[in-house]
Amino acid sequence: MRRLLAIAVGSVLALGGGGLARAADSTPAGAPVSQSGPPAAQLVAFGCMRNVQPLLRALSVTGVMRPVKGTAHMQMRFELLSAQRRWGRYRALHGANLGVWLSPRDTSLGTHPGDQWQVPHPVVGPPAPAYYKFRVSFRWLDRSGRRLAQYTLLSAVCHQLELRPDLTARSLAVAPAATTGQDDYLAAVADQGLTGAGPFDVTLTLPDGTTLTRHVLWLGAHRARQIQFAATACSAGSTLTLTVDPGAVVDDYDRANNTLTVACPGG
Repeated sequence: MRRLLAIAVGSVLALGGGGLARAADSTPAGAPVSQSGPPAAQLVAFGCMRNVQPLLRALSVTGVMRPVKGTAHMQMRFELLSAQRRWGRYRALHGANLGVWLSPRDTSLGTHPGDQWQVPHPVVGPPAPAYYKFRVSFRWLDRSGRRLAQYTLLSAVCHQLELRPDLTARSLAVAPAATTGQDDYLAAVADQGLTGAGPFDVTLTLPDGTTLTRHVLWLGAHRARQIQFAATACSAGSTLTLTVDPGAVVDDYDRANNTLTVACPGG
């Protein structure tokens, strides 16, 4: 008698499509063998979905479990591991249905040699940039709850990229203008992210509080642009502030570098 139960569980790691997907079938030598012949523990259908919108990022894997001799209960535990470098040190993350032992809703599943339990486990909104992989543990218990066997598998690695723009106020230079009593203010702004951005404003706030605005229609990824302002000359000891996207129109993942304050040069 063969019975199949598939139950989906999931986790949301961050409040924030299309993308990259790959398949993995992890059944290394040494895995327990089920009573019906196939491996008693497998990982299949690994997916790594990237997206410029954080809530549309995802990764997933499906655990497949079959009974070994004497099984009365089967359990699975999913852990999500993260690292900043592919070959760096991975640490376990916390989230719903992560790090806990899961059991089939049908408590009798596993008592027949042909039984099969499938658990798809998607994780939505993982922070980026980072590398991720699943560590999935399987254990088989007898009728008294004693462990018959336990086995752990690792999935493939998912490299989640931060795809949002990163607008930056890079520099601000001051030089005397051709007109007496005025200075030329030359600003350099850049997009350090992997996606272009626009439209957005760039503002220059003068020492007297006056704000000058320039409008940028588009700035490509990994590109920089110079923007020129002409205004009253600034005096030594005063400060100027350059701000990129002051209205927060762009979904910029790092706004800490959007503002630059510099001192006026000495006279």
